[in-house]
Amino acid sequence: FPTVAKIRPQELMEGIGKLMLFGGVNISFIFRKYPIVSLPERVVIQWLEKHGLDGARMLAGHVPGPFVGSNGPDLNPITRFILEKYGEDDKVFANWAAGMFGGQVFAGSIADYTERRAAMAEPFLNFPIEAVQRWARGQIQFAEENVSKFRLSEEEAGLF
Repeated sequence: FPTVAKIRPQELMEGIGKLMLFGGVNISFIFRKYPIVSLPERVVIQWLEKHGLDGARMLAGHVPGPFVGSNGPDLNPITRFILEKYGEDDKVFANWAAGMFGGQVFAGSIADYTERRAAMAEPFLNFPIEAVQRWARGQIQFAEENVSKFRLSEEEAGLF
């Protein structure tokens, strides 16, 4: 993929896109090894413009989550494009939110992990894209509702 992406990124995106839109094909294994953001942004965005909501639904789970950069809270340009244009769609939102943490593994306290996720989300409460605000509110609400339960379970089990 890296070689093809350098030489023929448009064709690679079209090929991956056909697999995704075909349905019934799980292309997650491709994106774990070779993230979609490894392709030139303009190529992916052109593909999204061509395939609209269906394309956004397929790619949303494979784009990076929010991050705090040198200029504050931010998004990868492909993520931004998807969420600005299609973030109000429940399936796009659900795929994006689920994809952000899919496949992650951690060790330690689930309560601490949940608190860290909520703290990471706080700077995005006033982000200019509603879908990002919705995600941030969800992370914080989940933490508020569950951290004490997680801590109690961990203490009762003598884990932490």
